[in-house]
Amino acid sequence: MTKQVIIAIFIIGIICVAGCNDNTEDFPARYKVSQAEFSAGGEIKDMIFPADSLWLVCGGKKNTHGFIYASHNKGKAWQKCHVAEEASINALFYSEEAGFWAGGDSIRMWRSDDGISWYDNPRAPCYWDNCENPYCAIHVWGKHHVFGVGGEYFQRGITSESGTGVSYWIQLYWPNQWNDLYVDAYDVIIAGYGMVIQSSDTVQNFDYMDVSKENFTALAKNQNDELYLLAEQGKIYHLEKNNWILTDESKGRFRDMAFYQEYGCAVGDDAVLAVSEDNGNSWSQYRFPGNRHLSFIKSTDEGFIIGSRSGNLYFLDMEN
Repeated sequence: MTKQVIIAIFIIGIICVAGCNDNTEDFPARYKVSQAEFSAGGEIKDMIFPADSLWLVCGGKKNTHGFIYASHNKGKAWQKCHVAEEASINALFYSEEAGFWAGGDSIRMWRSDDGISWYDNPRAPCYWDNCENPYCAIHVWGKHHVFGVGGEYFQRGITSESGTGVSYWIQLYWPNQWNDLYVDAYDVIIAGYGMVIQSSDTVQNFDYMDVSKENFTALAKNQNDELYLLAEQGKIYHLEKNNWILTDESKGRFRDMAFYQEYGCAVGDDAVLAVSEDNGNSWSQYRFPGNRHLSFIKSTDEGFIIGSRSGNLYFLDMEN
């Protein structure tokens, strides 16, 4: 066999691997996507909806800058209300008792009484020489019992807990980064690089759950109160009797997942959406129009809102 023929066969093989088994379909006409007139100037990381008159979005560029924007009309217009230097802001939290909290790079946190004016929260101690590790998710019980999770890629994971929110931090260090956090009362599940852990008594004692060897990027519940787990390469699991059951093996690079009514949606890079119309039991893949690099998704009372790595926001209406 000639060298040219071998090269040709090799190229055809690459094409088939990339496209011959591609189950990604064109975006359905029954769904409607509209882009908000907004650009954050950095990656969208998180969003909360404390009230119809106050939506907050955060993000930024790792260890460079961070932002929080506020909208008073459900995302139609936005105003910048906080800028962080040398840190992206990656996570937001709100409850009526605790108020507003944010977590970001270099295990920094910020607080606000109204969601508009923010100030630095006293930082937890860091025992690494170069402490640029981000908080990727945070939760607050009561008024100031704070818990944050994060880390640095495939190393240096961290969980931080403080009963006061300002001092007496209890830090646990892990081999890999944590990406997302699910909390039901004091039952906590944390997903990250290569592992998922669970605690039901305190956030100092954890057990490893029965999945591994994937980068687990998101946790989300459907309307039936069933918990789903997303892996970056496209595997989707649901929790059944404390065991993770593989539900689907979509193909792509997925970063976040959310549910709205009977719909589930996972987003990520390569302009691919994984969509379920039956509460997560089955999934299809569609090409997302307009942006190849999606970083975030959350449900609203009208559908989904999607953020991108370039700082754009999109509204996804499933019942157009």
